[in-house]
Amino acid sequence: MSLHLVVVLAVGIPKTESQRRVRELENKLRQFPAADVVSKNAALGRRYMRRLDDLRAAIPVHRRDAFAKQQQDGKSLWTIWHCLDEARTLLQEAQSLADQGKTDTRGSNRAKTVPELVYTVPELLEEAERYIRILEGFLGEENFCAGRMPPPVPYWNFQWAN
Repeated sequence: MSLHLVVVLAVGIPKTESQRRVRELENKLRQFPAADVVSKNAALGRRYMRRLDDLRAAIPVHRRDAFAKQQQDGKSLWTIWHCLDEARTLLQEAQSLADQGKTDTRGSNRAKTVPELVYTVPELLEEAERYIRILEGFLGEENFCAGRMPPPVPYWNFQWAN
């Protein structure tokens, strides 16, 4: 009996339903770039969008339509990277709580600073699933299944400088 138990634990069978659900959602994201790449690309997209916001007032009237298109392209690309980054972050938090046998984020640093940010593990998983659905909607089924991500910023709008 104990040999069987050791084999089961070594295989990594989830101890709880929450852990099983986390692994199921993580498997949906395995084909995508590593978490550090995703975080860096989401941050790059966020910085790009802030820069465009800073420049908006200086754009001449005759170029505002083209500038609006650049903003829309940037926002779409940032949204894609942000969704993947958020889904992974939420899954990591849910996994950590499930591993510790906790049911919510009470006592976490985030909950200490903003008490309204106390989430249960099922809420974290539901939110991660929502981000995954949004990501799949943006990418399409084929690109989602292949893990094909667009660039983090619309480089096709950039002009070469000599």
